[in-house]
Amino acid sequence: MCADPSPYEFHHTTITSADQVQVYEPIMLTVEGEVTYALMRAYSYVKYNRLLPEGFHKESASDDIAVYGFTFDLLLWGYREPGGA
Repeated sequence: MCADPSPYEFHHTTITSADQVQVYEPIMLTVEGEVTYALMRAYSYVKYNRLLPEGFHKESASDDIAVYGFTFDLLLWGYREPGGA
């Protein structure tokens, strides 16, 4: 088992090695910016890389079903992983 200091698996746009795995999950933050799994402490998302249905438009989705957080930004701006081509 690898000792990874990150509290969650980062989003991978491309899997390039056997030690990478894509985990589709919402990761919530508290007001203080700390990762939490308690809904009552959640303030925002740092990761929410859900699979979107065909025809879903991220830019025009209503607030109650919109994509938020870092994943939304990487989807819009073509995020590249650190060290990626």
